[in-house]
Amino acid sequence: MNEEYSVDDPTQLLEAASEFALYPGSQNDTSAKEFLNRFPLPVIIK
Repeated sequence: MNEEYSVDDPTQLLEAASEFALYPGSQNDTSAKEFLNRFPLPVIIK
């Protein structure tokens, strides 16, 4: 199965990544999973 991943507006990915990286405190597995559910790795590395 070959799925095509894309983001309609790359600004959404940049804003979400910035929020994730700058969130005060430490990240946990749940927050990382939520981010990757929203933006799968093929979207990020594309």
